[in-house]
Amino acid sequence: MAINLLFFPGSGRSRRDYPWLTQTLEGLGSLSALENPLDGTVHDLHLRSDRRYDHFTLRQAICFDKNILDPEIATFFTRPPLLDQLSTMTSEPLVKHLSKTILIGHSQGAGNALCLARKYTPLGLILLSGPSDPIPLNSKSWTSPLSFLSSRLALFVHADDRHFRNCLLHANQMTLSEFAIIDSESSVDKLSSKNLFLDCRHVRMSRPHYAHSDLTEYEHFNRELITALIHRFTHEN
Repeated sequence: MAINLLFFPGSGRSRRDYPWLTQTLEGLGSLSALENPLDGTVHDLHLRSDRRYDHFTLRQAICFDKNILDPEIATFFTRPPLLDQLSTMTSEPLVKHLSKTILIGHSQGAGNALCLARKYTPLGLILLSGPSDPIPLNSKSWTSPLSFLSSRLALFVHADDRHFRNCLLHANQMTLSEFAIIDSESSVDKLSSKNLFLDCRHVRMSRPHYAHSDLTEYEHFNRELITALIHRFTHEN
């Protein structure tokens, strides 16, 4: 039976903006994709609300129910919450369906996938360049209770990504300690057991924030590593 794969695109994007990545995923399982309920970013909505709502509250609205927000702020939603979208894709109870599904998210989509995983434990998670929500001083992140997912989670971030620091802080909150540095000499066989990937390769064909999702000179390597991780999650969990 084909494995279920669920893709969460970044802000302002859809699955069509990830041609090589979605092609790879389609070759590995039954791929579905969700649409961003917002046209903008979580941080934009945080600012529009005059900071009344923190990033986690906004992610909960995106994933589960926009009605937890003031009607004025809820008007910025242009599509149904992710759970409503997902409910139309399967007739199975969501707990059962997601337990057999690997979630893959890029940027804002990575944070949304992780927020959904707080309530519904998936078969695996692959997070590309996210989550990057700011972590308030002297407080824990909303990702800190998610250390139980560390064995079924892989997070990628490029060293030149503008969100590098926040991604690493979230990785630390989730106790992702099996880290690897990706460089020009890296081998997929030696990396596929890790859960935190720090990419130090120079990217010429794309911006670092899109180093693992868009077409770059490292597409073949990225394709092989993501394939290896999906095979690992499928057989380990």
